[in-house]
Amino acid sequence: MRARSGTISGAELETRIRQRLIGVASNARHVVWQSGENSVLIRSDRVRARLLDGWLLVSIELETDQTGRRPIELVYRLGTTASGGGTGAAVKINAAGAEATALAEIWGADLQRVVWDAVLDGVEAVVHAIRRKEPREPLVLSGFHVGRTGFTVKVASGAR
Repeated sequence: MRARSGTISGAELETRIRQRLIGVASNARHVVWQSGENSVLIRSDRVRARLLDGWLLVSIELETDQTGRRPIELVYRLGTTASGGGTGAAVKINAAGAEATALAEIWGADLQRVVWDAVLDGVEAVVHAIRRKEPREPLVLSGFHVGRTGFTVKVASGAR
């Protein structure tokens, strides 16, 4: 088996998150999500993603008539080269204040899922790039981790 890896920058990951939040084919600056009687405005131009050693921090600004604009932060633990680096992750929502907490209770699970889908899009892009270089080799996802320079995906190739 040969170890292969690819890295996605924080800026690219942020772009993928924005695309997932507003719709992959859209170039809108904001979108309204609706669920039952609830609706929320998401400003894609106010989405920020930061990579720290082992962590992905995503700030998303939500707005409703009742709450005004409120930021919600999703904190993903994705591992480092020294600790973690597998295929598991954990997430927590930080919401400051009653209004942000109320928004997190309504929209938090959906936001977590959509942001995670963007992360998985990044994993898929790296695997696809490795597949182009080694079209006939079996590939196995070995893990991923985050550093300040990017989100690194590790793949083993050549296993038969």
